[in-house]
Amino acid sequence: MIAEYINTRAGIPEPVHIKMDTGQHDEETLRQELREIVERVPSEDLYAARRYLGYLIASADPFVQSLLESPWDDEPLTAEDESATEEGMRAAVGGKLSSHEEVKRQLNQSEGEMRRQTG
Repeated sequence: MIAEYINTRAGIPEPVHIKMDTGQHDEETLRQELREIVERVPSEDLYAARRYLGYLIASADPFVQSLLESPWDDEPLTAEDESATEEGMRAAVGGKLSSHEEVKRQLNQSEGEMRRQTG
């Protein structure tokens, strides 16, 4: 500190150190830097940080990406749409829900049946 002050007063330029980020970090270093950044996020911003990181993860999924890029459906709901929505809401409130795995099984069975019928 004193040497810097004396050099500045004497008109001697300080050495300049330039650190350039080339973007070539190994993955573990980047993850460690992210951990350190997360530790410095103020408490009141933790939920926002979690939402943003969740968005980054989800947006890497091709399906989610296609949803994000798809045009907005601005067609009005039909009476049939509204009826089906109400039916689904009543089923959800009544606890009549299917797990993701069960729906996948049902879809796979339906797909297999369609192949047998058309095959």
